Amino acid sequence: MTTLVLKIALAPALVVGVTLFARAFLRKNDQAHALSSSRPSWDLHARVVSTAALVTVLTTVAGTLGPAMSGVLTSFPVAGSVLAAFTLANDGPTASLAMLRGFVVALPGFAVFFFAVAVALG
Repeated sequence: MTTLVLKIALAPALVVGVTLFARAFLRKNDQAHALSSSRPSWDLHARVVSTAALVTVLTTVAGTLGPAMSGVLTSFPVAGSVLAAFTLANDGPTASLAMLRGFVVALPGFAVFFFAVAVALG
C-alpha cells in the first residue's frame, strides 16, 4: 500500500517534469511553415502498415516486457513516431517540430486520463 501511495504522489510530479523538459527542447520556431495541402495516395496506407508493424513487434515481445511496459510503449511512442516520421517526410522539419510541440503540450492530458483510470481501478 505504501508503494502505491508513493507512486500516486510521484506520478504528477514526473508528468510535469517531463513535460517542462520536453517543452524546453521544443522551443517555438518563429518561421511560418507551409503544410502541403495534398498527400500522396499511398500516405494513409503507409501509416497504417507502419503502425501495425510497430504494434505487432511490441505485441510479440509483450511477454518479455510485461503488461505495464508494453502498454506504455504501445500508446505514446507508436503514435508519436508514426506521426513525426510522416510529418517530417511530407512537410519538412519545421512542421515536424510543430507537430511534436503540440504532441508534447497534449501529453499531460493523456497522462492525467490514465492516472485517473489507474486510481479509479485501485
